[in-house]
Amino acid sequence: MFCWWLAVIDVGFNSVHWQARDTHVFCKSTTMSARGLALPPELISEIFNSTIRPSIHHSPHLSQVCAQWRAVALATPSLWTTLTISCQLKNFSEILDIWIPRSGVHHVTLRLCGDPTRMEEESSEAIKWALEHHSSKIKHLELCFTCPDHCNTLKHHLRTLRHIKSAHIERGVCSHPPKSRIAFFHSCPQLTTLALQDIGLTWIDLPWTQLTSFTASSSSLTTPVVVVLKHAPNLLHFEITFIPWTSSSDAVEPPFLHPRVQRAVLHCQRPGNTPLPLLSSYTFPALRVLEISSSSQLDPYELEEFLERSDAPLESLSLVADSFSKHLHTVLPLARLQHLTTLRLWHIRTLFASDFFVTFSYDPTFLPRLEHLTMGCAHTGESDEEADLAYLPGRAADSACARRRLVGVALCAVYIVAERRGGARRELSAKDRRRCAQLRAEGIDIFVTVN
Repeated sequence: MFCWWLAVIDVGFNSVHWQARDTHVFCKSTTMSARGLALPPELISEIFNSTIRPSIHHSPHLSQVCAQWRAVALATPSLWTTLTISCQLKNFSEILDIWIPRSGVHHVTLRLCGDPTRMEEESSEAIKWALEHHSSKIKHLELCFTCPDHCNTLKHHLRTLRHIKSAHIERGVCSHPPKSRIAFFHSCPQLTTLALQDIGLTWIDLPWTQLTSFTASSSSLTTPVVVVLKHAPNLLHFEITFIPWTSSSDAVEPPFLHPRVQRAVLHCQRPGNTPLPLLSSYTFPALRVLEISSSSQLDPYELEEFLERSDAPLESLSLVADSFSKHLHTVLPLARLQHLTTLRLWHIRTLFASDFFVTFSYDPTFLPRLEHLTMGCAHTGESDEEADLAYLPGRAADSACARRRLVGVALCAVYIVAERRGGARRELSAKDRRRCAQLRAEGIDIFVTVN
């Protein structure tokens, strides 16, 4: 049975610290021996896998500590599944030839960085040959370059990676768009998952029809989400950080129906509490997960219309506002969610919370399958309208008890998370602590976290 060992391996100082509940062993590589530790290889391998992130900065050092560690590290293929490497290295191809065979049957994540414009011609050809030679093992590609044009510098090299299934492109400090569109993904027929960070959608030519998962994070992304959806008919999951915008044409166009989307995550970057059209442009009849991080800008009537229009088997709904908002004032938008199992609401109104707890306590048809309820609040509300730490725990406890009496079993776990937003710090009252502890002892899961 694997013990509860904690291992922290400090490769920078070439030392190892191991700590167990009743045992503390400290040894340096100069004096350490496998016999002295007397640990079986299987346990060492498990510790490696639990504590070390596979990379060129960690995995090789494990094989240089002692003979036993080297044997275990080389016999643990999962330690060699991620390679972060600069394309400027002259021995790039040699590293690939050594690293990738050590991954065994596992697929490899290749993360390229550096400045490809500084590659020597001989090294460039060697890198291209090495990538093509090992392309069948490389399934995930990450590009982290200072300038987007560096992707085009390596386009002939990257086109050899015909077997990648997922890719991540991250822009560095350069804010200028590339001189020409990044266009090498069309040579990757297995690519289905793509993530872009600070990369404009107009900068890159994508095989939209084969994508099933798409993530775009940018503080300046103004491309309407509906444009992405129209280009990607097979999309199942998308997560987009964007700046919402409206035009005269948006008001007259009917909502776009995407029949396949199952998970939608929207992060709105425009500050303020003015409601903006976040859901009025789409209809998702297959939607199962909906998350909106800036729900303070969501019109409750828009949410209700979207849920009614989509009529989807929604299982998880998360409405997270950065601060107190008045976006929800009635439980009506939630009343139709008969399949919902997870609900997360942040910084809600006292009136809404009261309406929610009353309905949840006495109406068995309201959220009948709910298993996890999370409510985020402030220590002290900005006004009497906000449900804060002084209000939510007691009402939530009463509602949990009433719900169990109503349906005969405690199906839903309740989590209250209080976050400090400046001002006075508040602790959970002794009365609420005792009440929550008593309910947990009775089988009603209610937890309060005060950050």
